[in-house]
This record gives sequence, structure tokens and C-alpha cells, in this order.
Amino acid sequence: MTIEAAANHMIGKLIGGQITVATDVGSYALAYQKYGAETLARIAPEGLVRQAFELQARADRLGGGDEAALLGMQAAFNIGVFEQRQLQSMWNDPVLRFAAQAMQGIGMLDTDIHTPLGDIRTPDGLTGGPWDLDYRVGIARNGFDFMYQNVFKPSPLSTFGQNAMQRFFGDVWQQNQPRWKPKPGDGT
Repeated sequence: MTIEAAANHMIGKLIGGQITVATDVGSYALAYQKYGAETLARIAPEGLVRQAFELQARADRLGGGDEAALLGMQAAFNIGVFEQRQLQSMWNDPVLRFAAQAMQGIGMLDTDIHTPLGDIRTPDGLTGGPWDLDYRVGIARNGFDFMYQNVFKPSPLSTFGQNAMQRFFGDVWQQNQPRWKPKPGDGT
């Protein structure tokens, strides 16, 4: 296989994997907006997706606060794990796996995530690479914990975090509309 053929193969696999995830997760996001978590908790297939909507329904009933934020993050994590399971067939492709292993071997693959609020690090002791489901889920867990602590957990610091993320994403997407609406009296 030529380098060009390998690159085209990998690009096709990456795009196909992302389309699959966007279709699945995007459909659930639209259904949540239209029907709400209570309905989806009853009709979603058994497993992580149903558990996610059950957690989100509990969070929605609470209406806000620390427990609601934590439940919402747990729900989002379940959807994230579902998404990573959907991507596993993409990562099982030998060409894509070899390329990722080679990039990791020469130090070109940085799995830390850099945000305006700080870095989300690969968990200590985690072995493997992006081709391993447990590896990706471990990184996602760190990311969701980071986001919960720095953005979504109700506190003066999270309000600062929400505002920083709004400014960051507003700059990236050249939009100035807030993505989160602060509640009256939350210090913003």
C-alpha cells in the first residue's frame, strides 16, 4: 500500500467513524431537545443511552444545583462512552491502528487536551493508545471530571469557567451569544 493510499484509507475511516457517531449521538441530542429526558429514559434502548437519559431526567427534575450538575455530567459521560464504543470499529482497522501506534511511538500523538482553564491529562497508569476503548474512556473520564469541577459545578469559579469557555468558543466560532445563561444572582 502506498503512503497516499494509506492516507486516503485512514481519512475515509476517520470521516466514516465521525459520521456514524454524529448520526447516533446527534439524533439523541435532537430527540432530547424535542421530547426531553423523561420520555427518552422510557423509550431508549437498554444500556448506556437509557442510563444516560435516566440520569439526565433526574438532573432535570432537580432543576439545578450541585447534585443536578453531577448527574448531568454522569449522563454526558455515559453518552461519551456510548460514542467511544461506536468508534471502536474504526479503531480496529489495522492501517489506522498502525498509524496511531507509529505516531505515538515517535511522540507525535499528544493525548492531553489543552483548554483555556487548564490541561486535561491522560490518567496516570493508563497504557495503550487511542485504539483502545479503555484508554479513550479513561481520558474521557478525566475530561468530564475536569469540566464538572471547572465549568459546570455551581460555584463562583465555575461561573468564571463558564464565562471563559463562552469567550473561548465565541472567539473560535466568531459568535458572541452566550452558550450558557447564568442564573440571576450567580455572581456574573
